[in-house]
Order: sequence, then structure tokens, then C-alpha cells
Amino acid sequence: MLMSGFLTCLTTCMFNHAALDWCLQVILSDAIVKLEPDYFWLGGGEVDLKLGIKTLDFTQIVKPFITDCTYSSDDTTVC
Repeated sequence: MLMSGFLTCLTTCMFNHAALDWCLQVILSDAIVKLEPDYFWLGGGEVDLKLGIKTLDFTQIVKPFITDCTYSSDDTTVC
């Protein structure tokens, strides 16, 4: 609740890091980085409340940790 003001549900928080004394760490799937076209949507729920952004712009601004953290539903190695 400290960061977003919400107790539950999904939120998309974008902060001006220069105005804060702490840094929000973001993890981004490498599958999103590989998307064509180079564009994805942030947010959950209502379509009108989503943020569309170019992946390159997002990675340059937010500087997320990019890692392999997704899997395909037909991936048999997942328990």
C-alpha cells in the first residue's frame, strides 16, 4: 500500500525516480523483449486504464532486470 495506495488488485505504477529516495525494481520477461512488434501493454482489468509502450523505450527509462521468467503452456518441464 505504501507505493500505490491500493490494498489489492493489479496496478501499474510509474514513478519519477529522481523525486524518490528509493528505487522500484522491475523484472521484465525476456519473452516481452523479443516481441514483434516492439510494443507491449501494462496494466490489468479495464482496457481504458492500460499503458501501451515501446519495449525499447520502457527498458531505457525503467532499466528493468530482464530474465527468463515465463514458460509456454505446453512446456513439459514445468511441474
